Amino acid sequence: MTQALPPPLRYLLESLPASTIAALAATRIAIGEAPVFIVAAPSCERNRIASTLGADTPIASIDDGQEFSFVIPEFLQTRIDALDANLQVEGPFDFLRLDVTLPWTTVGYGAAIFAALAEAGVSAGMLSGFSTDYLLIPSAKHTAAVQALGLMFRLARDLASGT
Repeated sequence: MTQALPPPLRYLLESLPASTIAALAATRIAIGEAPVFIVAAPSCERNRIASTLGADTPIASIDDGQEFSFVIPEFLQTRIDALDANLQVEGPFDFLRLDVTLPWTTVGYGAAIFAALAEAGVSAGMLSGFSTDYLLIPSAKHTAAVQALGLMFRLARDLASGT
């Protein structure tokens, strides 16, 4: 039995450009292999953290000059925990890869993703590259996230096909 999307989410999808609906309809979810953690540290700790990690580099990172934030696989958490530094560690998270290539001009794709997750009570972070987007989902909410996104992608396929 197919569940219906809540009216606000259905309205959002029906309001999006056809190209965005087509992108949502084409999206497939691939699930990461192992949990990850998000770590934040003062930017001045970046070199020490890199030295501690050695050849095992973060999956993703950003440094705004004040805070160095990075994503690490679970097996590196013990090395990070061993540092005597002012670190904030959050997790575990699951990586959900959204398999679809989006032009950077696609309007509303992220809004639809976050609306579906919010409706399901799932918080998320998004990392975007040129050809792949990733969602960081709290591991405890993995099933709810996959179900919510699956439902939205099915509705997008229905909208794209005119059914």
